[in-house]
Amino acid sequence: MSRYLLIILFSIFTVAAQANQPCLEISEPEIQKWMSIQPPMPSFFDLYKAKKIIDAEQKTALKLGNDKRAHCYLGCRISDDIDYQTADYVGWQKEFNDATDCNPNTRFDKADYVATLVGAKKSKQKNIKSSCATYCKKKY
Repeated sequence: MSRYLLIILFSIFTVAAQANQPCLEISEPEIQKWMSIQPPMPSFFDLYKAKKIIDAEQKTALKLGNDKRAHCYLGCRISDDIDYQTADYVGWQKEFNDATDCNPNTRFDKADYVATLVGAKKSKQKNIKSSCATYCKKKY
């Protein structure tokens, strides 16, 4: 009886351990490298504000013509309304989620993160007077 109980418990723990493993779209060394550049996490309030911006601006971002423009635009909007650090973190986290979410409809792309940073840097460049949409259309 105890032998069967051990087999059942071992099976449960094995399944639970497998369920806790993220689905990695990229290799373990690549995920470790990605983790090594993780920006500091902003405040929960800033993350909440960023989420509100993304929800409000996502349709506009997607209408800009391509994925890189959308990332650039959202990075720019978050940086304009909150700060560069929040845009950096949100862009990094989005790609981390894409790499580990087990969703075949998303994909990890470092260039998406770079596009987010390009948009976020726009607000730091005071000599650029164009809107986020116009700026990102020119860049991508």
